Order: sequence, then C-alpha cells, then structure tokens
Amino acid sequence: MGDPRRRVPRTDAVLADPRLVEAQQVLGRALVKSVVADAQQRARDGEIDPGQVADHAVAALPRSAATLR
Repeated sequence: MGDPRRRVPRTDAVLADPRLVEAQQVLGRALVKSVVADAQQRARDGEIDPGQVADHAVAALPRSAATLR
C-alpha cells in the first residue's frame, strides 16, 4: 500500500483554487500560502482528508489582512 501522505495536493494546485486565487489578491500570497501549508500539514498528519485541503484553507483564512504598525 502506498503512503497516504502522497495524496496531499501540491501547493501550486491548491493555490490555483479560484477561492484562494481571489484571497491572494485581497490578503497577499504569503499569508494564503502559509494557511495552505498548514492545511497540507494537517492532511499529512491524518487530521483531515487530503481532498479537503483547499476547503480547510479557505475556512482558515482571516477576513482581512492585519498588520501591526
């Protein structure tokens, strides 16, 4: 049997999700990519199904980018 972690989608494939493309325009690529990486790790750890990485990333995004100045 193959390693189930191999089912985790590539970062570029997840970032191509239209919801995440839009989020990158609003929140910035770095923030969205970080949230995607967290969702991918949760899938690798078996916490979520690999097919749900994009959905979990979208759900974890903040409504707006916040900075402290």
